[in-house]
Amino acid sequence: SPENDFRLAEGTGPVLLLAGGIGVTPLITKAASMKAAGRPFRFIYAARSRADFAFLPELQMLAGDCLTLHADDEAGGPLDIPAVLGALKADEPVYTCGPKPMLKAAVQASRALKWPEGRLRFELFFSVAGEPAPAAPVSDGSFEIVVKSTGAVLKVPAEKTVLTVLIEAGLDPFHDCDKGECGVCQVGVIEGVPDHRDSILSEAERAAGKIMQICVSRAKSPRLVLDL
Repeated sequence: SPENDFRLAEGTGPVLLLAGGIGVTPLITKAASMKAAGRPFRFIYAARSRADFAFLPELQMLAGDCLTLHADDEAGGPLDIPAVLGALKADEPVYTCGPKPMLKAAVQASRALKWPEGRLRFELFFSVAGEPAPAAPVSDGSFEIVVKSTGAVLKVPAEKTVLTVLIEAGLDPFHDCDKGECGVCQVGVIEGVPDHRDSILSEAERAAGKIMQICVSRAKSPRLVLDL
C-alpha cells in the first residue's frame, strides 16, 4: 500500500509550515488538519512573485492571519531561511517543501543550529513537466554487488549505477526518479559499506549503512550484499 514519508507527527504544540512555489501543495493538507484539530501553526509561503502563489485564495481562507507571504521581487531577494529557523522556539518543528536551493538552505541552517534529527522534515518536489532527469552520478571506481536471493555476483563499473547493472542483468527493481530523491529504489544492505549520494536518508540512516538508494549511491567497500 502507499506509504507516507512526510506525515504530520502527532502533538499539540505549534508548527511552522514553510513552502516555496508549488511546493506548497503537500503543506495545505497539514494546515487543514491542524486547523481542524485546533493545533496552532504558522504558514510561510515564498515565491518569486505574487503571481506565482498557487492556491492563494484558499490558503488565505484556511490560514488567515497565520499566513505570511514572501514575494522575492517585492522583498528584494529570496526568503532568509537561516533567519526564519533561527527565530523559532526550541521545540517548534518545521515541515517544508520547495525548490532544491530552499531545502538545501533549510537543511544547512538546521545543522548549524544543531537541531535534533526529525525536527526539520521536508519533501523534495522534483517532478517538472518536460524536464529530463539528469544523468545519475558515477564514481571512478568499480565494485561488486551480490544479489542475496540468487547469489549472483555482478560488477558495477565506474560509468554505471547499481540500478543500471541490475536491470541489464534481467532484474526488475523498483525505481522512479533515478536521482536519489524519491526512495522508491531503496534496498537493504546486508554486507559492505554503501557510499550514500541520495537526498532523503537521515544522518542516522547513513551512518548505519543498512539501506541505500541504488539509483545513485555506490560502495566504499569492494563488495555489497544487497537484500534483493
